[in-house]
Amino acid sequence: MGSVTQPHLATGRDSDAELIERAGRGEARAFEAIMRRHNRLLFRSARGIVDDDAEAQDVVQEAYLRAFSTLPSFRGDCALGTWMARIAINIARDTQRKQGRTLRFDDMAAHDDAPDREEMMFLSAHASSSPDAQVQSGQMRDLRARSMMRDALGAHVEAHANDVYGFAGARCDAVVAHVIAESRRLGLISPDGQC
Repeated sequence: MGSVTQPHLATGRDSDAELIERAGRGEARAFEAIMRRHNRLLFRSARGIVDDDAEAQDVVQEAYLRAFSTLPSFRGDCALGTWMARIAINIARDTQRKQGRTLRFDDMAAHDDAPDREEMMFLSAHASSSPDAQVQSGQMRDLRARSMMRDALGAHVEAHANDVYGFAGARCDAVVAHVIAESRRLGLISPDGQC
C-alpha cells in the first residue's frame, strides 16, 4: 500500500531554491510563499516607474505570471527576487511606453572632479590599438556604465524603500489570489496542488 504525501507547508525558512523546486512540481503553497516573500520588492520596483498603485499592482501580477511560466529557465545567476524585479521593471517600462509616457532618470550619483576608472581606462588606451581591442574596450566601458547605473539605482531605491510604496494587507492578498488563480488556469499549478 503506497503512502500519500502531504503537501509541504511553506515557511519563511524555505530557501528560494527549495521554493523554485516545489513550484516546478506545481505546489500552490510554493507559489504563494515566493509571492509573499517578494511582493514588496516587486511592487516598489514597479511603483517607482508607473504612475499609481493600481497600475503597479497590475505590473506585479503580470511579472509573477511571466516569471512563473518561465521558472524552469531561471539559472540562479542572481537572486530570485532580483530576477523577478527585473521582469517587473521591464513590464513597467513597456507599460509606460505603450501609454506614450517617457522615463527620465535623474543624476543619482554624486560626481567629484577626480576621474573615475572608466575615464582612466579611456585615457590610457593607445590610439594604435587594434580594432578588436577598441571594440572590447568599448564593450567593457558599456558594461561598467550599466553596472554603475544599476548599483546607483539600487542604492537609491533601497535607501528610500521603507518610506514609500508600502505593500501589505489587502493589496498583497489580492495579488496572491489573482496570480494563484491565473497560474491554475494556465496549468502551472497542479490540479491537486494545495493553496
